[in-house]
Amino acid sequence: MTAKLEANKEVVRRFFSLCESDGFAAAGALVADDAIWWNAGFGDMTRESYNALAVGSEALIEGGRYRFTIQSLTAEEDRVSAIVDGRSTRKTGVAYNNNYHFLFTVRNGVVVAIREYHDTRYAAEVWSDFSSMSD
Repeated sequence: MTAKLEANKEVVRRFFSLCESDGFAAAGALVADDAIWWNAGFGDMTRESYNALAVGSEALIEGGRYRFTIQSLTAEEDRVSAIVDGRSTRKTGVAYNNNYHFLFTVRNGVVVAIREYHDTRYAAEVWSDFSSMSD
């Protein structure tokens, strides 16, 4: 594997590490201001709108942080595919454990695009009371 591909994978590892330790707002520092985050449940979102959604949801989970386990990373050209298990418990006591496929585009050490696939039906059921998730 080339040094560039390994560096791109490291950006993705750092992204999830920051999500767990410091939250989505901190991880957002690795994402370009003009990045587009496509989410299976919401379509295209700006970095700001995705961060608002994600940070808002952190206030509703125990400990305020999601836990992510990277199952696999595959890098090619400027893309990194990440298969990830996400875990959290809502303050209501309901578990939210979803499986994700993220496709990151990384240029010069910065994430410029993200595509996020997950079980949208399950997410909608668990987060039905969170107004920002259903707007």
